[in-house]
Amino acid sequence: MVVAELTLPAQPDQVWRHLREPALISRWFGWNYDGLGHEIDVIFLQEAKVDDRERVLEWGDGLQQGDRIALEDLGVETRLRLTRAVPSDGYDDIAEGWITFTQQLRFAIERGGRAERRTLHLTAPAAAPGAAALAAELPGAPWYRAEHQTGIVTPDGLLAVWEKPPVGSAAMTLSSFGGTPDEDAWRAWWAEHVAR
Repeated sequence: MVVAELTLPAQPDQVWRHLREPALISRWFGWNYDGLGHEIDVIFLQEAKVDDRERVLEWGDGLQQGDRIALEDLGVETRLRLTRAVPSDGYDDIAEGWITFTQQLRFAIERGGRAERRTLHLTAPAAAPGAAALAAELPGAPWYRAEHQTGIVTPDGLLAVWEKPPVGSAAMTLSSFGGTPDEDAWRAWWAEHVAR
């Protein structure tokens, strides 16, 4: 199943570096926390089978088993296609993570420049229904929409909000480059509108 397919405004060599160099991976993968460097090392350097010539990453073991990222040269742009085995229950945390992270990759390439990335990641084990739809109503430009998540570009950066049915949990990641997002305001919004 194709989990994510998007066109990135960069040549394949630049995009490939964002999939192979830990410093560049940390500009888009996940969110900032103490174990991020180790997670990147395990997933992208230890577990990934790498084909540099074809620009393909494949995973045969671990949580990413059966996942594949392939790049297609479109000249001045690159198509990224991420595939994963179909989950048995219709919802897959790993697939949802890949959707968010590939959109964060696009944001880093398009808008990150040379600035360092800052992130704010919040979770709600019990969330108000429609958390992703609530995010779409915030001031900002739509960035992407998937079945269980929404991404918008706010003045503070890319806000990705996703919800997990049927348990009703939700999470958000705000990725920003070159500025200092108002974390208190985002925590207040999350507490008022999403977390229960």
